[in-house]
Amino acid sequence: MRWLVAVAVLLSLAACETFGAPNENPSRTVEGCEDAVKHLRSCCPRFNSYISCTYLSNAVASPDLTANESRCLAKRSCAEIERAIAAGDRVCGFLAPTKQCR
Repeated sequence: MRWLVAVAVLLSLAACETFGAPNENPSRTVEGCEDAVKHLRSCCPRFNSYISCTYLSNAVASPDLTANESRCLAKRSCAEIERAIAAGDRVCGFLAPTKQCR
């Protein structure tokens, strides 16, 4: 009889385990993204689009900026960024969803 109680307790404990449930996935931050977004917004104060620097590691969607794009964008001059955004061109592989800069 004791073994039956032990099995029941073990099964109930196992049922409470999440086993990697989707809501348990940790989010990750793209290296350098926050600096790149800060630089972008300082160059283009009217830039009104949201750029996320975090993503879920097991998600299908990709982050708005990669680490390489972030490093490249942070190094670009404001004039280059402003020109690219106004023209609707990519800058460092990033295509801004808005054309407003100044």
